[in-house]
Amino acid sequence: MNEMYEEILVSAKDDGKSRVLSILLFVIGVIGLAGGMWIHVALLLVGIAAFVGGYIMGTRVHREFEYAYTSGQIDIDVIYNKTKRKNIAVYDSEQLLCLAPKGSAALDNYPKDITVMDYTSGKENVPYYVAIYKTEKGQVALHLELPATVVNNMRMQKPRCVFMN
Repeated sequence: MNEMYEEILVSAKDDGKSRVLSILLFVIGVIGLAGGMWIHVALLLVGIAAFVGGYIMGTRVHREFEYAYTSGQIDIDVIYNKTKRKNIAVYDSEQLLCLAPKGSAALDNYPKDITVMDYTSGKENVPYYVAIYKTEKGQVALHLELPATVVNNMRMQKPRCVFMN
C-alpha cells in the first residue's frame, strides 16, 4: 500500500472585525475601570468583563489551519496566534464520498444544504477542493486547500470518489 504523510499549513486571512472588536473591548475596559474608581463600582465590573472579553478576542485574531494527511486519514487542526493548537476533526478515507474542485459538476449530486466547514485561507482567487464526508451527524462538506500530491494520493485510494475537474 502507498504510505504517505504530508502536513499542509494554510494561514487564514485576518479578520478585521475581530481585531477592531478586541481593541474596542480594551478601550471599554479602560473606561470602565476609570469610571469604577470614581463614579460607581458597577462600572468596575463592566471594565473587568470588557478586559477579559478583549483578551479572549485578541487570542483568536490570527488563525492557521493545519491539515495532516496520513495515508487516507486527514486530521484538521486550528492554530490561534501561532501558540494554541486545537484539533478540530479527523476524517478517514472510508467516510469520503466525493472530492472535487469548487464548482465541479461532480458536486451537483450532493445536497446544497449540508453543513459546510470552511478550512481555507479565505483569500480571493485561491482554488480549493470540496470534500464531502459521511459522519454520524450526516454529510459534511469541507473546503480545503490541498496540494496536487495529496489529491493524487487520495485518488489512488478512492478513484471513484476523487475528481480533478
